[in-house]
Amino acid sequence: MDCSVSGGSATGGGDDYSVTDGTANFANGAATATCGFTIDQDASNEGNETIALAFANPVSFGGGGVAPLTMTITITDDDGTGSLHFTSATYDTGESVGSASFGVTRTGGTTGALAATCGTTDLFSADPDVDYDSTPDVPTLNWSNGEGGTKYCVIDILEDSLVESPETFGLVITGDVSGQTTATVTIVDDDGTGTLQFSATTYTDAENGGAITVVVTRTGTSGTVTVDISTSSSGSTAGADVDYVADSGLLTFVNGDSSETWTIMPIDDAIVEGTEHFHVVLSNPSGGAVLGLPSTAQVNITDNESPLPSITDITPASGTILGGTVVTIYGVNFTGATSVTFGGYACTSLSVLTANTITCVTPAHVAGTVDVVVTTPAGSNSTTGTANDYTYTGGPTITSLSPDTGLASGTTVVTITGTGFTASGTTVRFDGILAIHSFLDSTTLVEVAPAHSAGVVDVSVTTPGGTSPNTIADDFTYTGASVPVVTLVSPASGPIGTTVTIAGSGLTGATLVTFGGVAATFTVNSDAQITASVPSATPIGTVDVRVSTPSGTSANTAADNFNNTSSATTVTYTLFFRFTLIVWTGQNNIGALAALKGLENPDNPNTNNVLAFIGAIWRFDAATQTFKAYFPGSDGVPGANDFTTLQSGVGYFIALLNPGTVTWTTLGAQ
Repeated sequence: MDCSVSGGSATGGGDDYSVTDGTANFANGAATATCGFTIDQDASNEGNETIALAFANPVSFGGGGVAPLTMTITITDDDGTGSLHFTSATYDTGESVGSASFGVTRTGGTTGALAATCGTTDLFSADPDVDYDSTPDVPTLNWSNGEGGTKYCVIDILEDSLVESPETFGLVITGDVSGQTTATVTIVDDDGTGTLQFSATTYTDAENGGAITVVVTRTGTSGTVTVDISTSSSGSTAGADVDYVADSGLLTFVNGDSSETWTIMPIDDAIVEGTEHFHVVLSNPSGGAVLGLPSTAQVNITDNESPLPSITDITPASGTILGGTVVTIYGVNFTGATSVTFGGYACTSLSVLTANTITCVTPAHVAGTVDVVVTTPAGSNSTTGTANDYTYTGGPTITSLSPDTGLASGTTVVTITGTGFTASGTTVRFDGILAIHSFLDSTTLVEVAPAHSAGVVDVSVTTPGGTSPNTIADDFTYTGASVPVVTLVSPASGPIGTTVTIAGSGLTGATLVTFGGVAATFTVNSDAQITASVPSATPIGTVDVRVSTPSGTSANTAADNFNNTSSATTVTYTLFFRFTLIVWTGQNNIGALAALKGLENPDNPNTNNVLAFIGAIWRFDAATQTFKAYFPGSDGVPGANDFTTLQSGVGYFIALLNPGTVTWTTLGAQ
């Protein structure tokens, strides 16, 4: 059957498009066939254009025409300035997610810089600053010239223990916006009967490998619940019913059921096209269940016609011009890789971990964005697109502070002007004390000065490119009453109940003394001395001793460390194959390897060694919207693990290597 052009506003013959295959050939038994069109890039700001198709001249086909016999292809123009809008009009989020991200997308062109400011509206059932933080964590989003894609408004969702109906609040963006400038967020209660999420953020299989299986897990398995699951072409490179069979369904979890699977069928073709992807989405949980993270997963379809390597992601995607950054490269067909280059310079410590993962150390390079190229005996990856881009950044500088003075009690809002500031990976410190800051652009930061004793201190900005040099321009003067300062804790170790002498200055009028955040009973002996008793809930191990007065709280330094030597209680987890989600209630900041091996000093005989059963530990990083991993077998290998310690209150996915269950007993928090 012919796919003939019958009209439309676009011009063929290579101006706006070219017809590469105008005949749809159906093989015996085939339900689909394709016609090929090449969309030609130009620099004209011409608006969207269309190609009208008509299907005609069927050969050896006795079934007659079936509507639709026409179709319109819209070519979206990307040469204008474009505008910003919410990616969706509605969003769902679980009550316990912490920080939730809501996409704002630039469409219609990438010429010039655009900016949008995020805000909330309280016209709905959720209560501001009770159910959600009415002030966004990231209020301003910026797109530079040539930059497209999606960035995220980040809102803190506030958890409670009430069983309640879904609650909603509004989002609004202002600035260079059009179209979907408002959205509604539904907070789904998590105090019901379980949380549903995909077992992984990505699933990968070959187009000729048969059905692709995705796994949905359930934490909290009481009662029967359901959830809708469907494929989605939004933000995808694979075509629905061209590269995979579009589908939807309903997953039912009966009482005690912790996981269900669903399959999607890829469509094998003879086109050399590289790796393509689409998404699967969970929605509409019922029976009191809520959606966890990830509720959307990416499915990668690898091309069996092309053996060439292909890069899908680089983490981190930027680093210092001096090199030395350990990066992990994700993709396909990496087996036998002989080199990896950054802007033409070979990286060092190259390690091919799997056919989909490579680690190496970046070489030095001048500032700017470069192509990363993986070479195998079959050839090298394509450099088209941005998935293989890596950005070298130079170090930041500070040229002025405004104001450059503030009260010792803190809270002064300071604007830092300089160069080389980045939207991610930036920290600001006053005399080494971390300050809360907001990124405005590459030359402007706004932060809140932390409490500090009176005097002149240095302000520093650190980005992936380095730390600002110390100059007179970064001096900040604290004035007024000094905050307390802790210079010595004696003794520096002991069990719960130990009487501790805290030495320092500005201690008069102390209202609170804490050991690891736990309030202690205390006596103020003088402006330079306090005695306190180590409280019963103090965490085991090294904790910070902090003193608060009406002028502020003492800064966290090495001088305030105290080692709680009390014997530890234990906590036990039951782990299921393949993944089990736990919330860590064990010892805070314990080494993951030590926890898996049951190694403590002194040893606790009630803990056990489960190292041989665990393949990996995963946690979700809300700030980057990615999963971070710890692999026990690679402990001690530089760059192999994203984290090596476990933190209290953080959720972790524990991956068992073999079917069955494993009981894991480790140190409990104190």
